[in-house]
Amino acid sequence: MDRKEFAKRKKLMEEKVKLKLIEKYPHIHQLYQNGELTLKKAYDASQSEMLGVETFKSKGTKSFITHSTRIEKEEKTSTSTLPFGKNPIGDNPKYNITFEEVNKMSYNEFKSFILSVRVYLLQQWDSNNIPPYIGKDKSGIIDDIQKLIDFDVKRMWKKGDDIYEYIISNDYHYGSSCNQFQPSLHKTRAGSVSMYDVLKEPSLELKFIRTLQRNVKKDRMYMISKMMKSKDDYKNLDNKKYGLIIIPAFRDFHLGFDKKEIEKLKTDGVLKEYHIRNIGTELDTQKLFHLRYFKKDEKIVKHIIHTLRVGFSNIPINFSPLVSRYLYERYLPQSGGIVYDSSSGWGGRLMGSICSNKNINYFGCDVNSNIFTTRSYKRIGEFIRGEI
Repeated sequence: MDRKEFAKRKKLMEEKVKLKLIEKYPHIHQLYQNGELTLKKAYDASQSEMLGVETFKSKGTKSFITHSTRIEKEEKTSTSTLPFGKNPIGDNPKYNITFEEVNKMSYNEFKSFILSVRVYLLQQWDSNNIPPYIGKDKSGIIDDIQKLIDFDVKRMWKKGDDIYEYIISNDYHYGSSCNQFQPSLHKTRAGSVSMYDVLKEPSLELKFIRTLQRNVKKDRMYMISKMMKSKDDYKNLDNKKYGLIIIPAFRDFHLGFDKKEIEKLKTDGVLKEYHIRNIGTELDTQKLFHLRYFKKDEKIVKHIIHTLRVGFSNIPINFSPLVSRYLYERYLPQSGGIVYDSSSGWGGRLMGSICSNKNINYFGCDVNSNIFTTRSYKRIGEFIRGEI
């Protein structure tokens, strides 16, 4: 059976399942038979009725009952803003400079630069509802979800050992675009602060500068630079393509350079004044140093955003849609089934159910009301139905 035929049969099966539910509510079924309601609207109404929520004022009318001003407001919320777009900072040459430029900056210059980045990211968030997330454009999101649908999840199952009966191996990130349907994710506090707080609160400005200085300018998370295999590897580097950075070594090892060796490298012209300036007083307080190399054209924005995500221990993590799809297809009956999610979170398990090749009725709830004010869950389904 080819993919088109499979999709056709799947759609027919889904319609049969929906009709069975609709038939349980005669007044809704009658509106559907009269052509006053589409299958989707009738099915949505039947699901609401099943949960004890009245959906129509009376038989023969398509006007929904308003249960609260909040629900009415949600129905009027524009859906064009989700998924949120790719953050434009990545295409802005003023901010997405190279690490070579950062390496040559003084600490005062870097401070001014990184604070300007902070202002720009906050403006994008407040004005355009785009958080500091590199993300994908629309075509990239479509491609990501299509890969989530097409991927053979059986490849994720690994034979276990004496300790673990089985292992789920997920080396893939298909479905990561689910995060772009959840603008409140980055405003949620996983600890004492959220990413939004880091950019917004004046009291966190100093911590912001220090964290970015340590993890980006000094590359103490080793995101940008790489260790050499031998002490003399710097002699064979293409100086047009690669630059050097000095990082303190906190243990004795054969690749370490001591203070005298570092000073000699400067005398020989291998290191410049800015290299020595960047390590500051550590040249006198530390015993050994790494000499690491990096690509001079390496852009910096993705590393800034990664530091914002992990450097403050403040970003919630979404459940992998691919892992959830695997679990559904391994453990649900072949005909499909019902999934109840008591903490539906950021929609990862919802997206996995929509993209599964099984017929799944997914029911989820969550205590975070911000998720519902943006219609995030509905937009995941609407986008997949409309674009995939």
